[in-house]
Amino acid sequence: MVAKLSDNHFNHKIMSAVIAIAISVPLALIFILTGLPLFLKKVKRNYFFGFRVTRYAMLDQEIWYAVNRRGGQHLLIIGGLLTICAALSIIFRQSVAAQSSLLYADLAITVVGSLYAAISGQALNNHLAKVKGLRDHIDTKHAYKFEN
Repeated sequence: MVAKLSDNHFNHKIMSAVIAIAISVPLALIFILTGLPLFLKKVKRNYFFGFRVTRYAMLDQEIWYAVNRRGGQHLLIIGGLLTICAALSIIFRQSVAAQSSLLYADLAITVVGSLYAAISGQALNNHLAKVKGLRDHIDTKHAYKFEN
């Protein structure tokens, strides 16, 4: 009976590590693979991919690339932090408490980092629109029409 209890405890430790790694690694890859083309300014203005925080980013190519570069930078940082969590999950794979803590860290990094990226992008977007004079003279009918 003691051996069986020990085996179950060992299996629980392994499963905790597998779950933590199975969450951290794909999340890190998603953030890195999403952030890299934005950071490198490889994404043209579009309706599907990128930080489309307001109509100003859709109106002005310079604002689009500046906002998306910053957003991509934040996504890369989030991906890097999640990669560190994945590495720590591997290092501390025998500790159920560490795995649980790392899952909470993954959640916090993802939520807080994404919110910060969105808020920071919005602030940069508004600042650049104000500097360029777009905030006062916007044609709302054509706000989302652009030429590449």
